[in-house]
Amino acid sequence: MNPMMMEHAGNVLEFLDSGTLKLGLVTQHGGSKVQITDQNGKQRKISLKQAPILHTETVAAGDFSSFAREFLKSVAKLQEEIDTTLLWETVEGDHSELETSELAEIYFGESSGPKKSAILRSILDDPVHFKLRAGSVVVRKRQQVEELIKASKSREKKDALQKRTVEWIQLLLHSDNVPDLKLTQEQELVLRRIEGFLQNDSDEEVLKWLSEVASDISPKVAAVEVLSAAGKVPPDADRFLLTAGVEILFSKPALDECARLRAYTSVDSRVREEREFIFSIDDEDTEEIDDALTVEKTPDGIAVGIHIADVGHFVSKDDVLDREAFRRKSSLYLPQKTIRMLPDRISNDLSSLRAGEVRPSAMFQVEFGDDLSLKSYQIVLAEVRVSNRLTYDEADDLLDSEESEGIAANLELLDRVTSSLLQGRIDNGALVIRRPELKIVLKDKKIELKIIKADSPSRRLVSELMILGNSLAAEYARDNGLPIIYRAQNPPDGEIPQMTSYDPLLANQIFSKLEPGKLSLLPQRHFGLGLDAYTQLTSPIRRYADLVLQRQLSSHLASRPLPYDPQEMLQILGTLQAADADLKGLERRANRMYLLKYLEEHCREETMEVVIIRSVSSGYLAEITDLVTRGIVSCPGTLELGAVIEARISKIDPDSGFLQFVPV
Repeated sequence: MNPMMMEHAGNVLEFLDSGTLKLGLVTQHGGSKVQITDQNGKQRKISLKQAPILHTETVAAGDFSSFAREFLKSVAKLQEEIDTTLLWETVEGDHSELETSELAEIYFGESSGPKKSAILRSILDDPVHFKLRAGSVVVRKRQQVEELIKASKSREKKDALQKRTVEWIQLLLHSDNVPDLKLTQEQELVLRRIEGFLQNDSDEEVLKWLSEVASDISPKVAAVEVLSAAGKVPPDADRFLLTAGVEILFSKPALDECARLRAYTSVDSRVREEREFIFSIDDEDTEEIDDALTVEKTPDGIAVGIHIADVGHFVSKDDVLDREAFRRKSSLYLPQKTIRMLPDRISNDLSSLRAGEVRPSAMFQVEFGDDLSLKSYQIVLAEVRVSNRLTYDEADDLLDSEESEGIAANLELLDRVTSSLLQGRIDNGALVIRRPELKIVLKDKKIELKIIKADSPSRRLVSELMILGNSLAAEYARDNGLPIIYRAQNPPDGEIPQMTSYDPLLANQIFSKLEPGKLSLLPQRHFGLGLDAYTQLTSPIRRYADLVLQRQLSSHLASRPLPYDPQEMLQILGTLQAADADLKGLERRANRMYLLKYLEEHCREETMEVVIIRSVSSGYLAEITDLVTRGIVSCPGTLELGAVIEARISKIDPDSGFLQFVPV
């Protein structure tokens, strides 16, 4: 038994509990700890290290409660006399560290128990001038005090702004006099910060404001509500785009830079495409045309040309337009609006491979033998004037026609080549899933739906040639030591069946087994495409990652210094890959919202066919056969996976994306 511990039995001490000084009576001892009864009558164990003041007074256990009341009253009265700033000014410069008893002597002229307690409690209430350390009191230096006072005033100012702002926002949301609203400079700044919050979630202070005034809705929805109440949102503004933080308008510096750009003029260093028919194939409403095609029969086989718009000719690394494109990451294709990665002057004009205009390009010249095997290729910087712009529907009609001359003959040649390319990839393990695509467009406030056929010959043709261009770029980089970022995909565990025609159940099962794609500094196999090396650079107008890699390739072809080292490219593409999921998710949410609005308006009472995909906690996940969209089938019985049943919409909420059916 420690004799020192024995001496403390019956002693009054003061101990720290979560930074607060409390009174206690030592009742027992044990090891390095003592048992006490605190001022509220509770039993607890503490270490003596927690007790900066050990009083000499001894008190009987039965008298401690009344002693504590009187003691604390006396301490509180003494605290009213203490000016810690005056005490600090008295000791600062002469002392760096003092005992509580010494400070009591200096201030009161004696160090009785209540006076030591009053001094320590006052010091704990004043963290600016003093600091408690291991039972002693540290006297802060003057510079430290000045910095702490400044920080304290800043916190007070911030807290006051928080209080004023929250009160003003609450008033604003319940105001009926928005047209007469007169904003102070501070309120205008608050609104600008809320606008910035919609673009970037990083303002924690704004998040705190919005969470406090509207805890029942998401902060971004609350931000739009506040801006609307302040008259900062036009009545016809798209709430979805605002809530999503989509940046629609380009910055003035970017637009000014665009205005300074000049159209491409021919240069001798580029190969000029001289074939008679040079054509693009795109959707009818596409304006940013990334690619164009040429083909001709040769004595030894078929020569194919794939032209990719050379956006890097107009947008240089780290210039104002490049920074704008990087911030946006890619173009967004939403039902209500297309929001481009680059301003229209570049996307739709200077870079776009428009018919009748000479444009710079990167060209893949590919030679196929009579047996349609790939014999050779080269990649060159070129210039091209597209002779014919085709839509996918027009190209399909020509492929289906009996014509045997002109573009129809060109398309027939390309169809033969791309059919062979596709079969070659399948033979090499490629996975081909031709899922129909639903295109949703908002025109004049009316929602229009169009099913894009998965097996459209022209779409397959263009897709295969873009895959070919990307795979050849990867081969070229590998064979020529060009640093580039490759795309790869590991094979899944087990066999994956081929899908000859779209089957929702089988597609769901296949996708659930696939490994995610990955980026690599070295060429690796891409399971899904059936290729040993693959990159992606055929959409530089609409995807920043493609622009980066195309810029790297073009610099190598022109014998210019490479703009990126491998790690820099990997970092950029890794950042873009992380953001890509968010952008795709945004497109999916917008498409689903407008599709569900369409169903709510036109199909609420209709019966439709749905395919049962898998069981979920609330029923079954099912896909509408005609519209390639999914919802929940709720029913008491058991349904077989893959079954096609008749169902009707029972619940639908376009804003949340919820869709539920009941069998009929």
